[in-house]
Amino acid sequence: MIDNLMNRAHAMESIFFARREALIAEQKKELKRMEHTKKALYGISGIKNRDILQKFVELDISPEVAASLALIPLVLVAWADGEVDDKERKAVLENKKGHGIAKDSVSYTLLDEWLKKRPPNKMLAAWTHYISGLCESLNRAEREELKANIMKHAAAVAGASGGFLSIMKISPEEEGMLAKFKKAFDSPSCRE
Repeated sequence: MIDNLMNRAHAMESIFFARREALIAEQKKELKRMEHTKKALYGISGIKNRDILQKFVELDISPEVAASLALIPLVLVAWADGEVDDKERKAVLENKKGHGIAKDSVSYTLLDEWLKKRPPNKMLAAWTHYISGLCESLNRAEREELKANIMKHAAAVAGASGGFLSIMKISPEEEGMLAKFKKAFDSPSCRE
């Protein structure tokens, strides 16, 4: 009976340590994946700040999605009133040309999908972190130019459909979204 109990104890101990080793191996694999993802995100975005790259990983932003982050303001302002109409879609697609997105690219496919189905809410947070990291690598004049360019293109998409009943050029929802984009440039890295 004692031998039987000892055998069971050893078996349970072996199972415990096997599970623990498997968990540690999985955690190491995940850390390696995260580090690889950060390197890929750095390569695509040019952002060096490890905290911002880590935030992308936490938000589950893949390198393919990161390549399309520059277009998030255009997509989100198009969705601000709950739907994307043909004029807004056309305005977004016209603006993508300036971002070097080819029609047969992953970024274009993602953009097309975002125009059909609203992107997840985390994309605004991801874009905000993207802008913060990008600002760190730009001088003051370049940051101002970036902000002006983003706001100009986002406002063009917002005004594309003529707003509510074509009375107002930009709807209150679109104005609210534009204000969120402006606020992204209030981060310390964008003000220095």
